[in-house]
Amino acid sequence: MGAETGRRWRIAAMEHDRSATLATALGVSPLLAHLLLQRGCATPEAARAFLEAPLSALHDPLRMTGMAEAVARLQQAISQHQPIWVCGDFDVDGVTGIALLVGGLTHAGADVTYAVPNRHEHGYGLPTAIVHQAADAGGRLLVTVDHGISSIESAILARQRGLDLIICDHHLPPPVLPPATAILNPRQPGCRYPFQDLCGVGIAFKLIQALYGPAAQEECWPLLDLVTLGTVADLVPLLGENRILVKHGLGYLAATTRPGILALAEVAGAKLSEPGWATPGRIGFGLAPRINAAGRLTDAGIAVRLLLTTDIAEARQIATELDKHNKDRQLLEIGILESALAETAATHDLARDRAIVAAASDWHPGVLGIVASRLVERFNRPTALIAITGDTARGSVRTACGLHVADTLTRCGDLLTAHGGHRAAGGFSLPAAGIAAFRERFLAVAAETIADEALEPTLGIDAEASLDALDLSITDALAPHGLGNPAPVFATRQVQVMRFPRRVGKNHLKIRVRQTGGEKVIEAIGFNLGEYVDPLEAAIAPQVDLAYVPERNVWNGQESLQLRIRDLRPLPDPPRP
Repeated sequence: MGAETGRRWRIAAMEHDRSATLATALGVSPLLAHLLLQRGCATPEAARAFLEAPLSALHDPLRMTGMAEAVARLQQAISQHQPIWVCGDFDVDGVTGIALLVGGLTHAGADVTYAVPNRHEHGYGLPTAIVHQAADAGGRLLVTVDHGISSIESAILARQRGLDLIICDHHLPPPVLPPATAILNPRQPGCRYPFQDLCGVGIAFKLIQALYGPAAQEECWPLLDLVTLGTVADLVPLLGENRILVKHGLGYLAATTRPGILALAEVAGAKLSEPGWATPGRIGFGLAPRINAAGRLTDAGIAVRLLLTTDIAEARQIATELDKHNKDRQLLEIGILESALAETAATHDLARDRAIVAAASDWHPGVLGIVASRLVERFNRPTALIAITGDTARGSVRTACGLHVADTLTRCGDLLTAHGGHRAAGGFSLPAAGIAAFRERFLAVAAETIADEALEPTLGIDAEASLDALDLSITDALAPHGLGNPAPVFATRQVQVMRFPRRVGKNHLKIRVRQTGGEKVIEAIGFNLGEYVDPLEAAIAPQVDLAYVPERNVWNGQESLQLRIRDLRPLPDPPRP
């Protein structure tokens, strides 16, 4: 992602008295206390819970509605040797959820088989074809992960075919829930589970936690590598339980012996065991897209095989295949992005429209979500992209400006044949003839719910900081970073650019900076900011106002502080004497 240049800086005001009080209570710096206040930690108790995030703070899974019934049915199936089928979605959340349930249930003595829907053949939700497949094979219990909450027809069919059904899903429930032995979804009406933002693999983990019981909790922890992969990839907020799971899961991921993850890291050039390497950002950029590529272009079943295999040779073969699919996906993405930009320019007035809805018949449905995210980054507008195939169409939505995707799709529900999602993203299908009506409705909802100020390009900055006082301890204390808990952004005024600015990679800016009057010289990189190289070289004494994220740079086993530039404002040269 490039730097966010040209935006208005919105610098959070420092509440000096509150920060000082919290800093004294915690024994931390006032700056860290300020950042904790920014993240909603208003008391010392809340701040300690945020900073420490121990596994012991995970909620009792039996507080989730349906959990006791789900555990009882699983125990019955295990004791009576009844075949259990697991079916999950085809994205990283679903794939890791399947692998977690298969591994966790097998460890508990269950007879487990899994199935993965095909995005292009089945679409979203629990397919009736897989219900028939499980029943025909003698299955007695079907467990879904990351889908099923809207699959009423399939749930009715499962009951008719003699299959009990446990649904593990985090998407927004419909007004009428499907018939099932148990539904595990913290968002369902009446559920008093304290945390609603678990993703599918997170809910699957809570099910295994409950099944194993309090005496065997340590047997659950090795599954946190899968929980971390799915949670990071699904872009759920890294707060509450998600923060606890990922904070500890990153350590399990770095130390994993799972052949599939090790092979995936090899093809991605990921150095999982290198100190400081395993971060949500690197997982989201390096590992997750390769797992996702299978479901986007071919069959997500190969990604499940990768995570379940105990054979490193097989794992390397599958990982190489996934890497190829990911490269194919990148080429598709480039072409569709260019087409989507042209379609947006032809059909939208972005001075008026507060969202983007674009459609075409030659777009691959498997990469629409990625391209929609690119348009969101560029235009700061919620974006729905639709692929047309004959008389039907399927779309993906990514959000901006605070628009709630699942709620918006629900408000368009009478125009859709199927839809699902959560706050940040969603998918839907509809008749091709209904695209114009959907565009009109979607744009109307966006116009009604998005305020003018939300459209203004802004960059939130947590605090102004001195480069000489800068280190990684504050950033580390607040990690892991992601949606809901972004890495802190600092601003420093009148920063000297040391000779010589240079262009690296395709078009990235690499500079060394020092605060005016300061001593510490720090490397900084600005992605896609290569156009600043020539002006900075031409300046007599180049100075900038800099907005940045401090980050750990690991190279050849050596760690150093690096600034990732989020915005850059060149200052005029001083007048000549």
